[in-house]
Amino acid sequence: LIDEMLLFSFLLVGSGFLIWYLNRWTKLSMTLIKIITLLMVNLIVIVAWFLFSGSRGFTPVIMFWMMGLIILFEARRTQFIVLFYISTLVLSLYVIEFLRPQWINQYYASEHDRILDLLVSFGLGIIGLGFVIITLSRIYRDTQAKLVEIQLMRAEEESRAREEHLEMTRRMSRGLA
Repeated sequence: LIDEMLLFSFLLVGSGFLIWYLNRWTKLSMTLIKIITLLMVNLIVIVAWFLFSGSRGFTPVIMFWMMGLIILFEARRTQFIVLFYISTLVLSLYVIEFLRPQWINQYYASEHDRILDLLVSFGLGIIGLGFVIITLSRIYRDTQAKLVEIQLMRAEEESRAREEHLEMTRRMSRGLA
């Protein structure tokens, strides 16, 4: 029998390749690719929840990462819909675990294994989140710098146009005098 973690790893890698393929090699709209990404991440979270000890496993770490998917969607209304959707999914999984704990596979052989997995998951999660924050802040700074550059260019163009208009007005007034 193949270990659940190995199957889950294949699901993760396969999902990543599918999203990359859809984004790179198909003519699907970006909106559809974003929705597919959201649904695939939800599928991954649901599978992980039931296979790997529910709230006692590493899945809650993934759930916090899911909130980052809100960034994919530009429209504020859509962001709130995605927030509501993810929140409903997360709360539903906790309620299911509360009402039907027998549905949750107790994956870890020992408490030591569980704690070790959580340490690795949280550690990688924190490092990954740090890289995401660093990347987003760099993108923000670069965008701000480009906006300032564009504003300066526009201001210079407007100043040049005013100067030309003023010079033309001076020439015209000299001609009348």
